[in-house]
Formats: sequence, structure tokens, C-alpha cells
Amino acid sequence: MIALSKFAYGVVIGSDAILLDVRADRYHAMVGAAVDKDGPIPLPETGRHLVPEAWTALIETGLAFRGSGRGFSNLHGPEHALVLSEDICERSTLRDSVDLVAAIITARWRLRRGLPCRSYNATRPAPDAATLTALHSAMTALRTVRLFIPTPRRCLPASLITALFLARRGVTTQIVFGVRSYPFEAHCWVEHDGVVVDDDLDKVCAFLPIVVGHP
Repeated sequence: MIALSKFAYGVVIGSDAILLDVRADRYHAMVGAAVDKDGPIPLPETGRHLVPEAWTALIETGLAFRGSGRGFSNLHGPEHALVLSEDICERSTLRDSVDLVAAIITARWRLRRGLPCRSYNATRPAPDAATLTALHSAMTALRTVRLFIPTPRRCLPASLITALFLARRGVTTQIVFGVRSYPFEAHCWVEHDGVVVDDDLDKVCAFLPIVVGHP
């Protein structure tokens, strides 16, 4: 049985195995590493087997070891997205600006340290007590204040800033990291109780979730 290190999270897409090393913020795509036939390294979560060459590579990089423990992820994609009004009627408040600036500063500090999330998990957490009403109100405020304070467009800093802003409003969210192959691409987005918060549902559904980050 293969077990991944505490810093590694993996998924199987077709015949490819893709791993994310959260410590190094690096993806490893192993083309043709997963096969249907019986092999020495079973992947119970996926019903497939890892070819010996891929197993050797994971051992050499320190991303996996033989034994019991956490294996490859079997997370499913989200099914719903938060719907906000097309019209922005509310004015931005001083609190909105302070919360966004604080989120931007914290996000930059974390990204420079290479630790965008406080912890990572291979499963989604239990539902949070915060209601969708509170989430809707906070996201409306964020969208309004963004008109005056620009934020990064790249998915990781943008998602981290969104999650940190919502945390200051008492709304717990998660950053979901996803991957796809042919061509390989990675993406991340923010979710609350399985609901996509600040991204297009059709876009994120093109990616298979690999790990959930807790800001």
C-alpha cells in the first residue's frame, strides 16, 4: 500500500497521477503512471495501480512511502455556486476598505513565506455554522470595495484574499486546489460548504480537486 507524505496530495486522472507538494508549492505530473491491471502498488481510492517507475520516483522525492496512511484523494467537484446580483447598489464602507487591505497584506506575507494556507486536508470539512445570507452580504461588500482597491487576478492570491476577507466577517471558507491533464493545468478557488464563492462553476468543474486548504 502506498502512503503519501504529510506534504503531498495526489489524484489520478485517467492514466496519469498528479501530485501537489504543498511545502514546495510544486505539482508533479506522472503521465501513464496509473494502470488498470494488477500491480505491486495498489491505489485503493482510485481502483487502479501505480507502475513501479512512478513508485520509485515518489520514494526518491520523499513524497510517498510504503505502508498505511493517507493515499490518493477522491474528492468530487462542486455542484453549486454563489449567485450575486448583477447590480452593485451598496456603497463601500470604511470597514470594507480596512478588511480588504488587511487581507491583501496578510496574503502577500503568507505567499512570500510559501505558506498560503494554515493547513491542508484531503477531505472537505463539515458544514460551518455561518449562513449563506452572511456569505452573500460579505461577498457583496467585497465586490463593491474591489472597484476602488484593485486585487490580483491570479487564482491563488485572489482566492487567498477572498478567504481572508470573509474570515474577517466571520465566514469560514476553504481554498480548493484542482488539476486537469492534457494539457496540464492547475487552478484554485474558494468554497463555503461546497458552494463556489467567487468563481465560475463551469470553469472550476473542469478541474479535479486534489486538496482543500484552510486559510
